[in-house]
Amino acid sequence: MNDGVRENPQGLDKRALRFLALILGRGKGLDEEDIAAGEGFASARELYARLAADGYPICETCGALHVGADHYCAEKLQDNRQAKRRARLGGQEGAELPPAAGAVGLFRAALEVFERDVGGLERRRERLVGEGNKQRFIVERALPDEARLYRKDHPEDEWRELCEALGEDPDRTESLDAPSGVTVPGGVSPDPPEPLARLIGMYLLSGLSSEPLLRALHPDPEGVDRNLLEAHIEGVSRGRGRSPGLKGEARSVARLVRGGELRRGVPALGLDPREEEAAAWIRDRLAQGASEEEILEELRSGEVFSKRVLSGPKEGIEISLYSWPDMTLEDLRRLKGY
Repeated sequence: MNDGVRENPQGLDKRALRFLALILGRGKGLDEEDIAAGEGFASARELYARLAADGYPICETCGALHVGADHYCAEKLQDNRQAKRRARLGGQEGAELPPAAGAVGLFRAALEVFERDVGGLERRRERLVGEGNKQRFIVERALPDEARLYRKDHPEDEWRELCEALGEDPDRTESLDAPSGVTVPGGVSPDPPEPLARLIGMYLLSGLSSEPLLRALHPDPEGVDRNLLEAHIEGVSRGRGRSPGLKGEARSVARLVRGGELRRGVPALGLDPREEEAAAWIRDRLAQGASEEEILEELRSGEVFSKRVLSGPKEGIEISLYSWPDMTLEDLRRLKGY
């Protein structure tokens, strides 16, 4: 693009025209990506950077006008943090993963399966027989009144059982008219037959409390060993090993599906967004010679965490996305080694 002076009725050169296009476009409420495209730029951010290089008072990253040295830019801060994060990982970008949004349709299909499973519970009848390792869950399914049953929809042994119960010859009958009150086998298992097992797992993986589920499904909720149940949900350390529990197994499966590896030994430390920001701040401040006590007070204040600049009626007001008022020295020392 030519940056030289262009003759025009207003006597403006191309740099001024670019800046004017942004200002007028904003005044008309136009999308800034469209404004940038109209000026020949691949993105609004590229336009901002060019205007800043031209000497106009604009943030090259977020496009805010009339910025000073103390301008706070969430986008630039994020860029800096990503650069530092890459540096901590040894400068390796890593393999770009397929977008998680690509599985949206699959997850929705799974939700439809769960929805059908839930709908089928209305006619489920279940008994628990035996004791200890001999316990079995026996499930029956109540049929709708005056239901029509077809041989092709049932295993052969189940079909023979149905025919005998209704006085029909299983070798000569392809369909049955079931009177009201008829039930068909739904499975026998030491665990609750599907789909109940996966529905219970889905509920617990959602993060909802197990207490309402116990009250709804357990014959004696007060007699449940909560510690044992929690260990199977959240996992528990046992000697030198660890039982991962339902949630831990789900994370391991997710790691494999996403291309990760499962190996023996202590895995890499995981941090939530607040902890990741705090760890970066701790490293920087320690390098500057700050004491742990000083850093702890800074982190407790929340001022060091990412902020969001509000728009609309509250435009220009910054709010902290995170806070950690109850942070301890133990938290700090855990994070400083990350």
